[in-house]
Amino acid sequence: YPQGMMPGTLNSSGVTFAPARKRKSGGRVLRRMLVSLVLLLAIVAGAWFLGVRPYVHNMVQTQLNQALDGAESQILLFQDALPSGSQSVTVDENTINNYLSLHDTNQIQNLHATITPQSFNLDFSAYGYHCAISAVPIARNGLLQVTNVQVQGVLGLVMSNDELTTDLNNNFKSFGQQMHRSIGQVTLKEHEMDIIIN
Repeated sequence: YPQGMMPGTLNSSGVTFAPARKRKSGGRVLRRMLVSLVLLLAIVAGAWFLGVRPYVHNMVQTQLNQALDGAESQILLFQDALPSGSQSVTVDENTINNYLSLHDTNQIQNLHATITPQSFNLDFSAYGYHCAISAVPIARNGLLQVTNVQVQGVLGLVMSNDELTTDLNNNFKSFGQQMHRSIGQVTLKEHEMDIIIN
């Protein structure tokens, strides 16, 4: 044989085989899949934060404002019927829940309020998913305000605790400016809330 040449091997059928080639490593395929997955996640996250979340957030904020406007208009009528001077008004869970039961929508259903000495809690279903909001109502500068707002469930994906706190307090501030009276104190009890109106 010429120098550097090796004889081939024959199998029983007389066919010559070339030397076996090394297989490509599976690392390249895995890397490509991981890069594709990361790119897909980045696109989905970008679409959520730049398009879907702002749209759904605005829709939730509009529905929240409409619900509060309806309740506030009834409270304004009620406060006109109160005698002058400082008054203590008791609001119980049953009254709130009777009002809430009349305001189910296709998107938000099964509204139920619970009042404890620690917080005011609202449970509901949004698009079939359970959600909850808890807050502590207080009187500040003659206005009803909320603190310690906690959002749970799918609502937390479109509205943060701080965003909901700001929205509620802005709404209550606007409402307070329409009232002829100021809120002196809010006291939470078991299943009821006492509000002193000056």
